[in-house]
Amino acid sequence: MKLYEITEELLEAATGGDELEEQELHQRLNALAMDFSEKSENIIKAVRNLEAFATGCGSEAERLTRQKRATENRVKWLKNYLRTNMAELGLKRLEAGTFKVAIQKNPARVVIDDPGQIPMEYAEEVTELRIDKSALKSALQEGQQIPGVHIEQGESLRIR
Repeated sequence: MKLYEITEELLEAATGGDELEEQELHQRLNALAMDFSEKSENIIKAVRNLEAFATGCGSEAERLTRQKRATENRVKWLKNYLRTNMAELGLKRLEAGTFKVAIQKNPARVVIDDPGQIPMEYAEEVTELRIDKSALKSALQEGQQIPGVHIEQGESLRIR
């Protein structure tokens, strides 16, 4: 029986949907309560398994991220190694098997040495609005009416 079916039967039995004698009703409610408890325990076990799997996925993602970073660093090192040795030999181009390699100039880029010395005509003012939710919460809890905001109390399932 599914959890929602047990819930429906519990509600029906509790509201007197079936014309059962008191002892039969008591037995029925106890049996349904046991079924509900057992089904809930199985759901919680599934939740715990999924939480453990999610944690494992997170750990694996971290491991793969470290491996990716190490591999990218190895690629940079190898490219630099080849470029340095080509430069020492004065080679600008090289055909190596099915590959063609060339040393070329990158586009020019701006390097800022001291931001304080840059004229304001090259600066851009950035304004960012940040709302202080903790101050809003305190004010609302003190009874202040603030347009565009309200306090909401949610619920969650806590498994211990």
